[in-house]
Amino acid sequence: MSHRQRDRFVGLAFFLGGLAWIGIVLWTIPALEGDLPGPDNFPLLLGAVLALSGLALFVTTFLTRFDAAEDARGTGLSSHEIRVALGTYVLILAYGFLMEKVGFVVATPLVLASALFFLAQVRSWWRIAGISLGFTLVSYLVFNVLLSSNLPRGSWLRLL
Repeated sequence: MSHRQRDRFVGLAFFLGGLAWIGIVLWTIPALEGDLPGPDNFPLLLGAVLALSGLALFVTTFLTRFDAAEDARGTGLSSHEIRVALGTYVLILAYGFLMEKVGFVVATPLVLASALFFLAQVRSWWRIAGISLGFTLVSYLVFNVLLSSNLPRGSWLRLL
């Protein structure tokens, strides 16, 4: 696959993914009445940024000159890069599922520990536990205690 083809594919994937994200947000997150910002504003902004970034990347492949020799060489992804990309995608899906079922307090350290072990290849259990639990604790304190935000509690467990 050439650079140009790869950039077109990635740009189109980002654009369609951003549009799908916007559709899911509009379908699942209720907006507030009036001019007040609601819980759907930030996810909508993220979807719009993703869609516009993808569109910009896609369009620039038609407007930018590529070096023919470099473009013909193509880009080969290593098996490690493919594994990390697919693993990240799987962990994001797992995080969304777990967040709904077991809540923030359980899902966050599980997914972080999995990412550190499988994707970042951290093998120190002390480091994995410290990072996972520390990040979860700090996030919980910032969002739930300081900002009074309601973090997901999950439908299977009712913690905190």
